[in-house]
Amino acid sequence: MKNKEKRKIVISAAEPDYENFEYLPRDMIDKGIIINENGNNSIAYPHKLKKCREFLNGNRISTWYEYVPAQIAPPEKRALVISLHGGLMEGWGQAVYSTWTKIAEREGCIAVFPDAGIRKMWMIDYDRSMEDILTAENESGVYLNKNPRDINENEDVKMLLALIEHVLKKYEISQNRVYIHGMSMGALMASMMARYFGNIFAGAAFSGALASPLLLYEKDGSLINKGGKIPVCQSHMELDQMNPGAGVPVAEVIAKNRKYWLRINECNPVPRISVRGQNNIAYYSGKADYIFREVKNRDHGQTIDEAEKVWNFWSHTSKIEDESLRIGDEMSVAFAEGCGMAFAEGKKEKLVSEPFYWTKYMFHGQNGNRIARGKSLMVSVNDLCRFFHAEIIKDEDQKEMWIQLQDGREIEFAQGNIACVIDNSIKAMTIEAVRHNEMLYISCEWFAGEVMNCFFTECEGVIYITDHYAELSQNMAYLIKELLN
Repeated sequence: MKNKEKRKIVISAAEPDYENFEYLPRDMIDKGIIINENGNNSIAYPHKLKKCREFLNGNRISTWYEYVPAQIAPPEKRALVISLHGGLMEGWGQAVYSTWTKIAEREGCIAVFPDAGIRKMWMIDYDRSMEDILTAENESGVYLNKNPRDINENEDVKMLLALIEHVLKKYEISQNRVYIHGMSMGALMASMMARYFGNIFAGAAFSGALASPLLLYEKDGSLINKGGKIPVCQSHMELDQMNPGAGVPVAEVIAKNRKYWLRINECNPVPRISVRGQNNIAYYSGKADYIFREVKNRDHGQTIDEAEKVWNFWSHTSKIEDESLRIGDEMSVAFAEGCGMAFAEGKKEKLVSEPFYWTKYMFHGQNGNRIARGKSLMVSVNDLCRFFHAEIIKDEDQKEMWIQLQDGREIEFAQGNIACVIDNSIKAMTIEAVRHNEMLYISCEWFAGEVMNCFFTECEGVIYITDHYAELSQNMAYLIKELLN
């Protein structure tokens, strides 16, 4: 369908239930409630969602939920999205905790939400040395199903492959237009499918869970993979500390998952970075592209617009928002404490001198003591002029400096002074100018915000400056630091 022919997305009003703490309340179907939690938000139950039950895999009956839009796209554009639910959930739950039904209605694609075959828990892979612990039964029901060593004997794998074949025939969908997505335990299942059967999918996306590095790498560092290259979007929620890495820090699990797909897809190691609001995105181009996405201040789960962002990545449409993923923030620069490089508009750039933090204190009336009142990341005036296209018009041995901005304003900075002079008027900075390593430094946050009218955000010793509202997340800060070291 052409854009002008696409159906409009409509969000239906529903009553939120703030007292229902169930993981998947049946009232979402029976009473039409919606849930708002900091990891998962829902939409009103889509009444066109159809429950299907058939024998797809031998004598085992399979259950899944289909969403068929009012207007299906023509055969050459018709697509199938398989979206897998989290552990202890059901297919209909993934339909309401995501917006794939809305995307399906607009794009004319088919969305399918299968149930896991046993105990609402997907038959995912795991480290064999921990099999007895991970599969030990307990009263909570939160334990893994035993997974056969031969992936082709995995009951959920067989069900998914049979389901895909069934739906492709039923709706006349091309084999090269099949996509897989999963949340939480469903993300682990989708990741396993991508690693072993990636050749049958046009794209994959995982949210809320990361594969254990033990399942990605052999002991010698070689990659464990049979599925080949596949476009992948991997989303992580910043506050999510669920860790499948058997004692490995979450940040390390994230990094090893990212590096795994970069190697599989033969991606450029330097991404284009976009930080817009709470969405932090690193877009890596390669023989198959890869996106790392982290959402600031979110807990375990997926965002309600995850389907939109994933579909945009998969479909490579021409929307401005989509282009920003691949292009990154066109006006941006990142500085990191102790790093001799900056990351500016998608490139690593060498600095004249390394940034450092400087603290300001209150000590009058404190009987010889002092109280810290804030700190700033100090960047040399020379480097700030370079990235903000200002000209140094006079330099007195890096003790007093005069610069001219592109708009014609002239500014003087002087060692030890919190005052500066802008167009012959006194202006207070947030912290004094400091001479360090024979270079004059000022606060990059103050300069970006007060002088250049830019947005800045700080996390883990990284300052990210851009021309729009942005909140840098923890693991994006780690990613930037790794690029700059």
